[in-house]
Amino acid sequence: MLLFLRGARPEHELVCICTRPSHVHRSFGVRAVPIGLQRIGSPRRGAGLGLVVRICGEMRNLKRAFLICRTLNFLIFPGTGILDDFGERPFGVPMALLGWSLAAWLAGAKISFVSVGAGPIHNSLSRILMKRAMRLADYRSYRDVSSKKFIKSIGLKADDDPIFPDLVFDLPAPPSKHQPFKEMVVGIGIMNYRGWRNDPIKGDGIYRTYIDKIAAFTAWILERGYSVRLLTGDLHDQTAVRDMLASLASMRENHSPDSIVTEPISSLHDLMREIAMTDFVVASRFHNIVCSLKLGRPAISIGYSSKNDDLMKDVGLGEYCQSIEALDVETLKSQFLSLEAKNEFLRASLSTMNRVYQNRLNIQKAILLSGFPGGQQSGAARAESSPVRVPHLRLVKFEPGLDETPTRLDS
Repeated sequence: MLLFLRGARPEHELVCICTRPSHVHRSFGVRAVPIGLQRIGSPRRGAGLGLVVRICGEMRNLKRAFLICRTLNFLIFPGTGILDDFGERPFGVPMALLGWSLAAWLAGAKISFVSVGAGPIHNSLSRILMKRAMRLADYRSYRDVSSKKFIKSIGLKADDDPIFPDLVFDLPAPPSKHQPFKEMVVGIGIMNYRGWRNDPIKGDGIYRTYIDKIAAFTAWILERGYSVRLLTGDLHDQTAVRDMLASLASMRENHSPDSIVTEPISSLHDLMREIAMTDFVVASRFHNIVCSLKLGRPAISIGYSSKNDDLMKDVGLGEYCQSIEALDVETLKSQFLSLEAKNEFLRASLSTMNRVYQNRLNIQKAILLSGFPGGQQSGAARAESSPVRVPHLRLVKFEPGLDETPTRLDS
């Protein structure tokens, strides 16, 4: 989204609402403000005083958000599976979504949810908060059919909302010195998965079973003469990497450490550079899969929700999916052998799909620009453009998560 807006409207000022504003400012050269004033967490049951403190804190957050949104013309929520409650409680991302959407609506800023993923939302309060945030939007689009169906299932009128590909498909591909078919490399995505609720105690059994199965598959891959690059998608995944390597060591006493590469990954760009060094990918995290397909790498998804399956079916890889909690290693081996046999055909197919996705995203960019001052209005756009109310037009990118101490950034 930042690349698109900077290229299409370089005269506009961008502001990022995020969890690590100083990091975002350093990394992207954009003004950044924190999502909230305090760490977002749910009060304990029965803690009456804690609830009062929480409510007061959220009111302060809303006031501060409103003062910021008064200087904005647009609030954009770009991509990600922001509309689910995986590992989230109501007073985390769901409350932040509603708070900033309400502040923007009260301030008269246009609100857009762009190529977002939605569902499932198991917690009833989280569902209410997210649903109300979506109702305030002037433009909504989803990255797959299931997301749109889910939004309709919770009572939102979404018949006219379009479906466009995940925004990752609009990122520039990194250069790669890797020569396909010379030294075959498999990227294996490791995830610190402990169930949908991310419960460190109840989910420990799920986690241990998953780690051992991934280790067994990795051992099989190494026995076939492949090299392995381990892929992550979150800082917490480093724990899973260490545990998987320990499990693998107990299975294969004589494996060469040079056959497994683990490079630090702290961004999507790092992830894509690692995937560019592979021939195949087997992974769980959604954006491990998205980046693999973006780079034309045949992949197997070991997913924890339907979003992985939807994307894989859309690109013709529906037969290469498994559920993370019902993972069968022998089936995984068979799927990999099939993927290996169809490698060249699948690469050509993914190349075609990437061109289709790029064209679709170009259409969405035209729709978004039609709502900005200086753009031509399009009948496909749901929101009408609003007059510029401040000397410099400001746009917003929102990044969900937990807050850090705000850092003063000069405009």
